[in-house]
Amino acid sequence: MKGLIYFLSIISLISCGMTGNKKSNPEEVPIKWVDNLKGDFSFKNSWSYPEGIYRNEFGQLSCDGICPSEIYNMMDKEGRIYEDSLESFYQLVDTTYLFHSIKCEAWTYEWGGTDYITAQRINKDTVVCFTEDNAATHSSLNLIITKNTVKSTIVLNGINDFDTKTYKCKSGQMSIDKNIWNQGILKVTFDFDFYHTEDSNRMYWKGKIYTRIENNKPADDGMAPNSLFTKKLTERQLVTSRYGQFLPDGSYVDESHATPSVGFTILVMKAFKHSKNFWIK
Repeated sequence: MKGLIYFLSIISLISCGMTGNKKSNPEEVPIKWVDNLKGDFSFKNSWSYPEGIYRNEFGQLSCDGICPSEIYNMMDKEGRIYEDSLESFYQLVDTTYLFHSIKCEAWTYEWGGTDYITAQRINKDTVVCFTEDNAATHSSLNLIITKNTVKSTIVLNGINDFDTKTYKCKSGQMSIDKNIWNQGILKVTFDFDFYHTEDSNRMYWKGKIYTRIENNKPADDGMAPNSLFTKKLTERQLVTSRYGQFLPDGSYVDESHATPSVGFTILVMKAFKHSKNFWIK
């Protein structure tokens, strides 16, 4: 039932962006459009290996954590990868450079930081964004940018609670670089506060974003997407979040009934399997 309610809420929000007579919503924050957004966005030149990839004592890139079971037969008892198995090992283990797309700080539940955000255009007027979780972070910042407003929420898929919790924005600001937006790049500064009742601390999320806006269609220009959760499939490209999928026609498929930890593991493994590289070219 909660999944159905959340699904209908998302559809309602997107529908608002497709109508000319959108009602005023106090949760929506007006966007400030600027010609040349100032600030240090050098984080976009920083990169990391996928989670769980590290350099072992023998100077080899190896895997620790969620790894294909086949790789353990390719290593000796000390963890050294056999020379004649290196090629096969790296066909199974993704060691791609993942360039950072967000620099942020926050106070929210089960949050240890994140370096990645996906931005996806789902129709003419609407771009949706969500930050990507990791082993230490189970809260995701979700943004729905519709024309001149943004609606932000924090979605928590807690490790001790199978129910998804959503925290609504109560105030904030967002500035977007208009010139680079027209080139298909989302360059943003933002600062949001959120309602919550479990604690007396201020719940907030603020920072900067620099990422390509992925169009809601198959990538046929040879440009690889720069997100773990966006991949080029054989027939279509779709964006998968931890709580559902935005399909190419703009529809939304709810998957919030799935066990979060298992669902997250499957999505990460699929991303590693299907994706070859994630550079913004």
